Amino acid sequence: MLHIRCGTDILWKLDDAGIPGRKLSWSDPLCEGPVPSADRATLRPMRAAWLARHYGVERDSDLKDLADADRAVDEAGSEDEVVLWFEADLFDQAIMLHLLPRLADACGSTTRLTLVTLHEYPGIRRFIGLGQLTAPQLGDLFTARIDVPPEMVAAAREAWTAWVHPTPELLAGIAARVSSPMTYLPAAARRMLQELPDVRSGLSRTERQGLEAVAGKAPSLHAAFVASQDLEERPWQGDAMFFATMWELTQSAAPLLEADSGWSTLTDGRKNPTLALTARGRAVLRGDVDYWGEAGRERWLGGTRVGAGASDWRWDPAIGGPRRMGRR
Repeated sequence: MLHIRCGTDILWKLDDAGIPGRKLSWSDPLCEGPVPSADRATLRPMRAAWLARHYGVERDSDLKDLADADRAVDEAGSEDEVVLWFEADLFDQAIMLHLLPRLADACGSTTRLTLVTLHEYPGIRRFIGLGQLTAPQLGDLFTARIDVPPEMVAAAREAWTAWVHPTPELLAGIAARVSSPMTYLPAAARRMLQELPDVRSGLSRTERQGLEAVAGKAPSLHAAFVASQDLEERPWQGDAMFFATMWELTQSAAPLLEADSGWSTLTDGRKNPTLALTARGRAVLRGDVDYWGEAGRERWLGGTRVGAGASDWRWDPAIGGPRRMGRR
């Protein structure tokens, strides 16, 4: 038996619960960075380079980790059963829609493919993730796991094609749906699209929430992370993901944020520096200045490349979807 989880948070608890099988942590956050191809051999070096640049991880070591995870997925047909442990948020859904078709193809009719997925848990007022649960609670969920139906695999296959597409229209079509065999996919797709630069300020939703937190009652980096996640319908970022986003806002030629001396490198985020909006940051947050129009950077939303001479796709709150603003 093979268990796949997006991270390491529950893997030791599965062992404590007496759940048999190998445990695999999938560590590639497909909701961030470039994903312009469905082919993992093409994606791996691109993803490793982006992760190294964005998070300060060691590229060669990360590339090996990605290759090891891909190998385990490709060889899943040798298992009696593969169990996916995933939640309703954007982080998990992006990985799930990638893995489901691959695993279905690898497993065929000989390996059972099952799923543990949920968006709430009795007695937990604000459910964030499986990491909140105890080993016995996870054991109960394992007993109640479901077989992945063919229609869920088909929905994931369609969505993965939309995810890697060079423009966001296909993903917007999925986001507009009322329901899906992947229950949580439309909401996750909508949240993904909100990472496009806003038509007025040029900020992604994450950037805007971070700036609002600092401008309000959460001037420290760690407090801003908590405040930003409290605004999410389904919290999806880990702290390192948020720290990297805020770090970029301190690094442009005309930064939106300034930090005290405790944050001299990206990896210093654990020291919890104090942040403050610059005058430009305040103007961008008000919508008086278009940050993205002046930033000269690029951003990837799955397969959609924004900026650096590419088509200028923006998030338009008025239509609740993406809008193409023309070429730079």
